[in-house]
Amino acid sequence: MRDNKFKIKIRFDANNVLLNLAKYRKAVGESIVAGIEYASNILLQDCRPYVPMLSGALRDSGKVVYLENFAFKLVWNAANPSNNYVYAKRQYEEVFQHVDGRYAAKWVEKTLAANPYRYTFLAAFRMRVEMQKLFGV
Repeated sequence: MRDNKFKIKIRFDANNVLLNLAKYRKAVGESIVAGIEYASNILLQDCRPYVPMLSGALRDSGKVVYLENFAFKLVWNAANPSNNYVYAKRQYEEVFQHVDGRYAAKWVEKTLAANPYRYTFLAAFRMRVEMQKLFGV
């Protein structure tokens, strides 16, 4: 008697699928980092006019630093050349030597409060651009 069943044997190598998933996962993570870094750099630029300026050293010392797990921080580390005292924190916390009403302590908080959704939007926009490159959409 003949077996009338149709049989097909399929062999599937999942290693390539897993490898591609790992590549996409890494690329998506890099897209998120790119978006947050982009928004952080825009925030740094937006804060610049409100950073106190006597010599310009404090204003010029601002930078964006990557921490880990999609986190960045803005850092100002200007020091007094005569004694190497890093005065950035004191300038940030207290209002002193501010010669113009625009200059203020807590310039990051004030900039964020003035545009609460701007930086989230910028981060999301940049992530979208990076994802479009990744997925070709």
